[in-house]
Amino acid sequence: MKRNLYKKFTGIALAVALGFSLTAPVIADEAAVPSTSQNQNSVSSTVIGRVSLNQNSYVELSDVNMIATVSGKTVAFKLTVHNNGVSDIDMMDFWVNLRNRTGAKSTVYLVKDENPSERVPGGSTRTFTYYANVSGSVQLSDLRFEIIRWDFTQPNFERSLGTVSVPASYKPETPVNRKRNLNVNNTDVLAYIDRISVNKSDKYHRPSITIYFENTGTQSFNVPAYEFKIVTAEGLVYPLTARGINNLVLNPKVKEDIQLTGAIPVEVDPNGWKLVIAQPVAEAKIAIPIAAFDLPSASQQEGGAIGQEYLFSASTGDY
Repeated sequence: MKRNLYKKFTGIALAVALGFSLTAPVIADEAAVPSTSQNQNSVSSTVIGRVSLNQNSYVELSDVNMIATVSGKTVAFKLTVHNNGVSDIDMMDFWVNLRNRTGAKSTVYLVKDENPSERVPGGSTRTFTYYANVSGSVQLSDLRFEIIRWDFTQPNFERSLGTVSVPASYKPETPVNRKRNLNVNNTDVLAYIDRISVNKSDKYHRPSITIYFENTGTQSFNVPAYEFKIVTAEGLVYPLTARGINNLVLNPKVKEDIQLTGAIPVEVDPNGWKLVIAQPVAEAKIAIPIAAFDLPSASQQEGGAIGQEYLFSASTGDY
């Protein structure tokens, strides 16, 4: 993303004038490290790696998701800044470059949230969401995230602080029977699938899914107008209709269900599906993937007649 150079460099110029050092220790982890879950049945963000911003603070890369689009693929990811110092960190002074294995660079965009400032006060943590459009041939394990600090002394005005690569073992989907801890506008939210059924007609599989959102944080918040999609094992994307999400406000310790329905051609194998939650980005007129759930394998009930319902089987029983 092209950012306002004046805004980017004003903070750097002031830092240089005050004698602030642009050199920061670098810790770029290659292996995915699971975060601590809120309970035994929930899954938190998987931290793929971290890079030091200065002696006291660092940024973590997590929640890298990808979905196919008309022109290629969209990648979304989160950077969580841990400011363990006493002074503010202004993320206008930093940026992230996204490249694939060949070195090709993709333009990165920051998703604006309810707080327009990019400052992170001392002694606090804040999560930022970004996205980029990449070639349709790019896989998650091809991605390289380079954290840079704007620096007037460098030929390209960039000082590299460290690079994090997505390991081949990384899998963003939430396993069957598990809940997902999300961070929505820096509020903790638990999302989980409660029920799945699929009816089959002569032309379509008709999935019906109930998904719950629970506010496990301390503040009320407006649930974004999420889009929901089923992605098949072949990478085909089918939109779902959501009922119950419009103007939804969740207070602390409150949970609400959202009903999802759709139609998928019967020629499509019902096994290996996943449910993707996508967040609309109004200014770009797209929706970026923020979380995904593996769906249980389908087993058709006896007979296989038109209009027959599928059961989705999991280790804890049938859905």
